[in-house]
Amino acid sequence: MRFYLKLGVLLLLVAAVLQGLFWYAANRWFAQARLALAPVAELDYRGAFGWPNGHIGINDLRLRLRGKPAEEIAAERLTLDLGGPMQVLGLLFAGAGDVPAAQLDAQVQRLRFTLGLEQSMRDSLNRLGYLAPFEATGCNSAARFSGADYAELGWLQNSAAVEAELRFTPVRQGVEAKIAYDLAPLGRFDVELVASGIEAQVLARTGAMPRIERLNVAFSDRGMLVRRNEYCARRLGLPVDSFIARHIDAVREELEARGVFLDAPVLATYQAFAARGGMLEFLATPEAGFALSEYRSARWNDQLKMLNATLRHDRGSQVPITASFHAAGTGSDTAVPVAGESVRVRVSANAPAAFDPAELDEMVGQRIRIRTVHGAIYVGTLLEMLGGLVRMEVEQHGAPQPRRIAINVRDVADAGPAE
Repeated sequence: MRFYLKLGVLLLLVAAVLQGLFWYAANRWFAQARLALAPVAELDYRGAFGWPNGHIGINDLRLRLRGKPAEEIAAERLTLDLGGPMQVLGLLFAGAGDVPAAQLDAQVQRLRFTLGLEQSMRDSLNRLGYLAPFEATGCNSAARFSGADYAELGWLQNSAAVEAELRFTPVRQGVEAKIAYDLAPLGRFDVELVASGIEAQVLARTGAMPRIERLNVAFSDRGMLVRRNEYCARRLGLPVDSFIARHIDAVREELEARGVFLDAPVLATYQAFAARGGMLEFLATPEAGFALSEYRSARWNDQLKMLNATLRHDRGSQVPITASFHAAGTGSDTAVPVAGESVRVRVSANAPAAFDPAELDEMVGQRIRIRTVHGAIYVGTLLEMLGGLVRMEVEQHGAPQPRRIAINVRDVADAGPAE
């Protein structure tokens, strides 16, 4: 009896020592991670933990960027599943820059942002939408929702949950990632990424970029857009169908002001999503992969071909994303899109007389209206005629300041004083 008692005590001591090692390994690794982040961010947490089942994590974490010490990202718990006890013990010898395991799952519970940080993220996303794509476009002149709008919509969100599955392949310095950002009971973003050539030291030394092999971004709205349509229609005094048409027109105008002219099937797919919600998926599958640095050097229409992207709604058919562009996209100032030759327009036999560019010389400094051969209409002040370009300061719906653009004279269908 005494032997079994001693054996039991010994086993308990061994288990306690092993458990202590698991906790020490987790504490050591997270402490190194905090030191590695120190130049750019301050990471605080209430304590780290490690378990024999391969789980490590930290509680009550707060992350503050050095440039914005008053703002922080907080979470109730961060948990990493490394796959087993040996991976946890391996942290005793790993540095903060080392991948803790070839496969790991991560969970973040009750992720929260301070009010100022959330506001800055809203501002950075601008008119593209914060909680949903183009969420406020066509609803008000600013094309963005305020906190009061979110409250009336029932879109106020106190926290989010994040789940991630990461698989590393050292041979090709690759990663396969599946990330879910859940705003329950609101929408949910799912991102799937396959990339290669991710070697921190090489990227930092050469400035090269990894190669994207697959990117899939899906957004499920969970009824958000139906509520948005009803809310905006009520505010504008319109039927819901009329607001949806207004929203689609405003989205098209927003993209065209940026020099992007989506083809009809792509807009129709987005319109179905905007009208009744559901799931909208963007999928890019470049056949041979592409380095981001190479992608940026290509013309816009070539970039779109390289991307091999599709859009689909509610698991329907995949619609290839095709478009025409005003600018060539290489070496041009993105703040000043220039009309280029990427759009071809057929002119019928009974088309009106060709536009005479000399007419614009006499209107410099005046408020004018220009219609291009692509169907876009620009209203604003004519600044100058320079090198075959019409330089304007155009007015945009909801924008606080006018935007300067340049249009090739050959793309102007007609022009005249604005009424």
